[in-house]
Amino acid sequence: MAPSTDILLKQLKKRRWQLWILAFSLLLTYALCVAIIVDPTRWEKIFSLYTKQTIIILLTGLVVLSLLFCTYVVITEKRLYKLQDLVIKEQGAFLRDSTFRLSCLEKICETFNRMFASYEPGIFSKTLNEVAKLSCELFKADYASIMLVDESDNKLKTQGLFGISDETIRSAALQFGEAIAGWVVEKTEALRLNHQTDYSKFKGYFQKERYIQSALSAPLLRHNKLFGVLNITRLAPNKDFTDLDLQFLKLAIKDITFPIEHISHIKTLTEKEKKLTEDQNLVQIGKLAAGLAHDFKNIIFVASGYLEIMAGSPEFKNNLETITKITAELNKMQNIIRNLLILGRHHSLKKKEVSINDLIKNLLEPLKNKLDSQGIRVILNLDRNLSTVTADPEQLQIALINLIQNAEEAMEETSRKELTIITTVVQNNQFNITVSDTGKGIENENLPRIFDTFFSTKELGIGAGLGLSITENIINAHQGKITVESVPGQGATFSITLPR
Repeated sequence: MAPSTDILLKQLKKRRWQLWILAFSLLLTYALCVAIIVDPTRWEKIFSLYTKQTIIILLTGLVVLSLLFCTYVVITEKRLYKLQDLVIKEQGAFLRDSTFRLSCLEKICETFNRMFASYEPGIFSKTLNEVAKLSCELFKADYASIMLVDESDNKLKTQGLFGISDETIRSAALQFGEAIAGWVVEKTEALRLNHQTDYSKFKGYFQKERYIQSALSAPLLRHNKLFGVLNITRLAPNKDFTDLDLQFLKLAIKDITFPIEHISHIKTLTEKEKKLTEDQNLVQIGKLAAGLAHDFKNIIFVASGYLEIMAGSPEFKNNLETITKITAELNKMQNIIRNLLILGRHHSLKKKEVSINDLIKNLLEPLKNKLDSQGIRVILNLDRNLSTVTADPEQLQIALINLIQNAEEAMEETSRKELTIITTVVQNNQFNITVSDTGKGIENENLPRIFDTFFSTKELGIGAGLGLSITENIINAHQGKITVESVPGQGATFSITLPR
């Protein structure tokens, strides 16, 4: 209800009492006058106490008082008419504004319907940009953004934007609790900010932005699942968002969240279907690879034997360097074959009590000469508080060797070569193993696919793309998690978290 309507209702209640008082006063005055005129003798005793002049003054006062009430009511009536006109205008403006806002909501629904009718790659991002534009129209705002939760890293990322072309905002990735959107997502409640907002209660989350006059932000929440956040901002002064804006925001959230949830389900089903197809293909490839690997394993075993004989023969004394290089390449082939054999069959874990620190030291021992020859400095920082854990030592050894080999290859062309392995005990009965190198790093566009089977950043024919994929499978089989962080040109860090 508009403010003027409230004032009008209060004035009408007040006027009702004024009319009753006026009616009673007039009735009393005229009744007294009639009584005096009709039977003056009855009033002689009363009037004998007063002079004629006093009686005239009293009657005149009553009449004047009645006239004053009449005048006051007339003035009040005029004010009420003005208020009534104002209310009519406000109601008309409210009706027009509501109609416009509802049409914007209808356009948002139509935009999503068009997207579903002609679903194609890239249309989702375009649709969210269009929805952000319609949101600006809906709230008469300067710019709007739609940020969705990226489940791969659990961060908020801008997917729809209108009214601002700043690429830093478009590429922004916020943690839960970071900035206005992060606060809304963490608290899962809508937020309205204006020039009167006390920002002290948001200390540690965000501060008042000078260029933001008023802002609305609400979580995209459906069936207790969080999909993202809608942000609306006004830059002009003295244009705070109202309670009505907040009500329409809740309506807009419903119209936006449902299609996003639907798209999320479509993506999930598509990914599962793709994963199922890939898994079926991998099973066939794995069987074929395992058969070939067995044959190649025998050939490499024979070739390695001949190379060992040649290395000890005086006839090939001048060819020792060449023999060493061939042996190194055969060792690489053995690693590839080992990975192919693992790919070709499903291993059931043989868990037992094992010291992770000792396992790392033991697997590094035979690699020491090889790493030293390449100028790689190994740095160990092993947590003494990490006692024995329950795991499959053979499988973990394979996973760590793959990471070490990956680091070794990444540092082939770098001047500073350091391999750092750290173990730490963490909360919730878990421990971490981090393997860091000072190699060339991983490009940002390759990070999401780095653990994909057969994905390799090396040239065709050099890398099989199996090591990291198998490492991830081993860690997942142990109910653990492996992540990677990398800056191109500054190396990479692989972090493994496992239960104790």
